[in-house]
Amino acid sequence: MKGFGFRFALVFVAVFAALFMFVWFYLSVVSQAEAATIEHTQGVVFPPAKIEINSSGKIHCFNGELALEPEQHALGLMFRKKIPPDYAMVFDFGRVRAGTMWMKNTFVSLDMLFADENRLITFIATNVTPQSEDIITSPKPIRYVLEIPAGTAKKLGINVGDSFSLR
Repeated sequence: MKGFGFRFALVFVAVFAALFMFVWFYLSVVSQAEAATIEHTQGVVFPPAKIEINSSGKIHCFNGELALEPEQHALGLMFRKKIPPDYAMVFDFGRVRAGTMWMKNTFVSLDMLFADENRLITFIATNVTPQSEDIITSPKPIRYVLEIPAGTAKKLGINVGDSFSLR
């Protein structure tokens, strides 16, 4: 009996130590990833913006940010865990170009509204998959992309041919 109790205690201590090491390792890796995220986004500042989407005469207002510079374009909404329902990020590429985007390191699903130089929406990609490296491509050249929470375009009736403005 004495041998069984001793072996049981040894197994218990070994299992507890292994569990402790696993939890400690997991937490250290997660905190390093969060630190890398904070470090990666530091220094990139997005100017605030008020965005209005005119959908069949109805105006939908969004608070958001502008991505105007290459480093802002590259970061976009990466690493954000949530965004408010009335949020929009506007990417202004400064010129008409091929419209391509992706969701790498973007943790929230989005609707992407691609717009031409006149701010007319020419293509909408809805409920885009988070963290996907698939390329989302507009069939027409664009100057702008608006990113809004997934499902918002359908909920508000935003369609191709609608327009947006910045305030």
